[in-house]
Amino acid sequence: MSSTKRAGKTHWIIVFAVLAMVGGLIVLLLPNKSAAKAANDFLVALAKDDRERLTDLTYWPDKSREEIRASWDKTMEAAKHYRFAWKLVAEKDATEENTGVVVMVYRNALNSGSFEEKFEIPLQKQNGEWKVDVRGINREMFPALPR
Repeated sequence: MSSTKRAGKTHWIIVFAVLAMVGGLIVLLLPNKSAAKAANDFLVALAKDDRERLTDLTYWPDKSREEIRASWDKTMEAAKHYRFAWKLVAEKDATEENTGVVVMVYRNALNSGSFEEKFEIPLQKQNGEWKVDVRGINREMFPALPR
């Protein structure tokens, strides 16, 4: 008898679960174009020696893509044994075209005497995407940064 009474009815938990899954899928599929995400992607590429991604994320208006790639090749060859760790601290007040992301960096992260230091990563918007202006990064953060 109870099965005929419930036929065609759906429990509210099932409806909520389906809506949550659809909402989660939408959030995952939407592109995240924040400056903090671009800065983190840049640091991940820097740590993993992903020169192609570094080239994609670099803002350098007066250099061609090939020149930027050559600069990253030189940098990564000079710093091939350098290891660091980081954490994003804050995104500075942004304008439509530029902003900065504050990071705490442990230089020489494998050294037990390493301590965190504060650096800022400047970003510029180019074609609707945030890119890192490597010319504005303090050279103490990572050795042989392109100039």
